[in-house]
Amino acid sequence: MGGWDYYCFLCNAGFYVPLYDFDDAEDDDHSDPDAARPDRPNMKQLFPRELIEPRLQWLTKFRTIGVNRKAVGIKQCYLSGPATSEDYGAASIEFGDHPNAQGRGENFPGDVSCYMGADDGEDDGDLPIHESCLTVLSEAFAQAQGIKQHWTYYYIDPLESGTHDVQADPDRAIQFRSDSAREEVSQDQPHQGDRFQSMPEELTMAIADFLHGKDLVSLMLASRAAYGATRSQSFWKRRLRLDTPWYWEAPKPSFSNAITSYGQEYQKTMMQAFKPVELAKRDQHVSGLANRRRVWEVSQQVLKMYAEICPLDRNSTAESSSEFQEEARSHHFARIADQAESGHDASAQFFFQTAADMHMEKSVRFFWNKEALSGISVEVGDTVLSFGDCATPREACNVLELSADDWLEKIILNISIESNSWQDTRYNTTRTTYDHFVSGVTCYTLSGNEYHFRKSSGCKRLLEPRPGHGIVGMRTDWAEGRITRIGIFEHADGLTAFRQPNDTKRLELLWKDQLPSKSLRFHDYMTGYWTGQTAWDLAPMQLLLFGTNERELSTVTGFAASRDLRCFEVHRNCGSKERIGASTDSMKLMRIDGRSGERISSISVVVGPLPVGLVVISSHGRQMVFGKSKDNAITPQPPEAGFGLAGIYCSFAYNSNPNEQLSSLGIVSSPDTASAALDDAGLADLGGLLWEPEAPPSNWRLSDPLYGGQHNGCVVKALDFSRPVTKITGLLPAPAWLDIIELGGFTVHHSDGSSLDRESVFGMTSEVWPTHCEATAKDLQTMKRHDRMSMMLGRKESNPAVAHVASDEEALAQPSTWELGPNGEKIVAITAWAGDFLNGLQFHSESGKSSPRWGACGGEPAGHISVDHDPRIVGAKLFLGCHRLGFTACSDVPQAIQAMVVGD
Repeated sequence: MGGWDYYCFLCNAGFYVPLYDFDDAEDDDHSDPDAARPDRPNMKQLFPRELIEPRLQWLTKFRTIGVNRKAVGIKQCYLSGPATSEDYGAASIEFGDHPNAQGRGENFPGDVSCYMGADDGEDDGDLPIHESCLTVLSEAFAQAQGIKQHWTYYYIDPLESGTHDVQADPDRAIQFRSDSAREEVSQDQPHQGDRFQSMPEELTMAIADFLHGKDLVSLMLASRAAYGATRSQSFWKRRLRLDTPWYWEAPKPSFSNAITSYGQEYQKTMMQAFKPVELAKRDQHVSGLANRRRVWEVSQQVLKMYAEICPLDRNSTAESSSEFQEEARSHHFARIADQAESGHDASAQFFFQTAADMHMEKSVRFFWNKEALSGISVEVGDTVLSFGDCATPREACNVLELSADDWLEKIILNISIESNSWQDTRYNTTRTTYDHFVSGVTCYTLSGNEYHFRKSSGCKRLLEPRPGHGIVGMRTDWAEGRITRIGIFEHADGLTAFRQPNDTKRLELLWKDQLPSKSLRFHDYMTGYWTGQTAWDLAPMQLLLFGTNERELSTVTGFAASRDLRCFEVHRNCGSKERIGASTDSMKLMRIDGRSGERISSISVVVGPLPVGLVVISSHGRQMVFGKSKDNAITPQPPEAGFGLAGIYCSFAYNSNPNEQLSSLGIVSSPDTASAALDDAGLADLGGLLWEPEAPPSNWRLSDPLYGGQHNGCVVKALDFSRPVTKITGLLPAPAWLDIIELGGFTVHHSDGSSLDRESVFGMTSEVWPTHCEATAKDLQTMKRHDRMSMMLGRKESNPAVAHVASDEEALAQPSTWELGPNGEKIVAITAWAGDFLNGLQFHSESGKSSPRWGACGGEPAGHISVDHDPRIVGAKLFLGCHRLGFTACSDVPQAIQAMVVGD
């Protein structure tokens, strides 16, 4: 599958009419007109648009076949309505009338992906198929013996009599013409000893029925008796039916009445179906019958795969029916374990055939293969139902005995994640794979009892019916000795007890360590276009709460995140920290004054290939950007009406690795917290850039020049010259071979002001720079790039940066921290080196001290921002962004600087 295209899974053709793509590209080529042209015919001359385009319109008519994991019935496969091709592997589909398609989403027509998700994840990917190919597939199922199929029920387009051929359209057969002319067959005399001469004609015809193609022609040429026996209309009519099952219109009276010679019709049909190239060489039209035959042969392979799941046996006994079957619903059919190979067994059964069965004694057995759940059996009276592999030794089985009036209320599956590291010799690196499987089960019964089997730790998957419904059945997939998918059937007449409703995300998702409270509400999480590589059912969600009530919210003193959003923290007034994600030492902190009523009132997610940034706004009109400030889109995530923002939930499971990058993020709201006012007035400058953490005084204005005029900054910060500075950290130099964006930024530490803003982060400092005391030039040269640091083709800078350090040893020797004492000193001047972007900075204090230089500060500086030169200067405005000259960082770094003044 090339590029973003996708193709019909039967005929492998696309879904648009690709006319003259190559020639149009040539027309747009502005190369030398005298250059030699390739020696090939022009497509426009060979295939005139007015003739070809109508014949290819069948390509644009298609539908999709998919699995709706949210379908509530027993089956989940569906056939869509008409579809249109979209970008990035998506198809825009209409509802159609298939029942399983209902409820796929609230907004239809909608988009579905035609790409297969990784690891057989939640996104199975729809199979696109032309309507013409669907007709062929439907007929193949209709002719199959003993297969339980429903293909012919939906969208079977009958062939209209007299329809002209459409090029390569497999739904269109050849047009019948009344023609009495017969093609002459060789009249050579048979050799003496014609063994068919003395045989009954019926036996000769029976022998001929075993021959195909050229062998049949050879027989007719070799024996006059055989030739005579095969001249009858009945013989060729039978051969047409046997040899061309893909030509199902032939036996129909509406077509057969127009045939005067079945022998000639047979030859013409076989010629069009098997020799399209020879016909094309004779300048004869190639009909769609050849393509239909090819699609038919592929359909036979589909039948073979289908038969592995639904055996071709008309006498096979169907599973016994239940009175609960008609109205039972299964809302979630989740993947709970990995499997290495494709293919699985499946079962969907009901525990009770009648309502009276619910009041019989019951037992549930859980079977284990090594440490993984391999099977479940349920015994009701004398009836035993099995799901999965239940043929394990007695010691590998746990039994739950239930009285006649007791039953399962809910089940929690405890899922373990085991890692396995191995050496990839191709790339000389160590890789780690992860295996998810059910390692324990916790059962809750209507009698109020709780039973634990095997491990009680691990990620949690909840199986619980809706309020007022009881568990009446189960559906499972299993493979490789373990259950891989599971769901429950629920019914309003099932045994149940009163329970509070669950948020759907609490039931749909896998939760790390423990289930969240029922009172919380979870908004739809945001993902990126890379997260098709994530098996969402096996991606553990982690919950980070600010607070579920006002008392808890009042203890919040800060929210922090790492530069690449692999870790989030909430800080409390007691000094404690609550963390989700991977541990890291480098965190950006937004201080929150929870005691005085400040609350996080809004979170917006910056989305690119993954969720790559957050914009957090507080109720006191302050904001901070974590990660990247700009990518494909930025989407606000406000809490619903009547609920307050209580926290976030997210997964770190990109590429199905539970310790990988952030793969999803959504907000959590609580009914026990007030909705915080959103005060975002003044948080953007006149150019729409975001002030962090807040805008400077309104009487501050910009003063030219701007150093770094081609910047891509989206975030702006003010450096106030009136505030004493105790130190500046992160002042790293850039050797000539290192891109400045790799340095990150620096942090200014102030001595005054409230505890909320004593630190100003002007871009997070590099985490990979060797800082240990024994670091050598080799350590610097071999340091790895930051994760999620990307490089692409970009324009060259007109005035490239020049390093101020002559060697790597000199770069390591430069101190990265500028100390100004506990009381601090005021900044009175900044020297800037810049071209299209800011290249370097040096700070100067009121006592005449100068800081180590940050960035590349070689050559003459571009200018100075100095109080001595202009007394009106009160500070500087720094522009931060994540894109610079073809490089993209995972968080914002300084890109430009400009003086800020007061007065005229």
